Amino acid sequence: MGKIGELLHHVYALIAFATLALGFVVCLLFAFGIVVGGPPGESAAARAGQLMQWAIRLAAIAVFAGLLNMYLTKRHTLTLKGEIPPGQPDKKGA
Repeated sequence: MGKIGELLHHVYALIAFATLALGFVVCLLFAFGIVVGGPPGESAAARAGQLMQWAIRLAAIAVFAGLLNMYLTKRHTLTLKGEIPPGQPDKKGA
């Protein structure tokens, strides 16, 4: 599962970066629409709305790839495993 996990990690990173870049473009288009106003601003805001729909879809694909990567590689970053140093007594009962 090492190669598949690595591939999914790269897919996740690439798609997440593309989604972030699309979000930045959407922000710029909305700012342009607010500043310019009128029909050009309305057109820019409509285009930003269409781009945001694609960004949301891409983000969902990135989350799916990230979850697959997490479960295939059995590498979870939010676990408590390994928190107690070796040789230390377990303090669960205290």
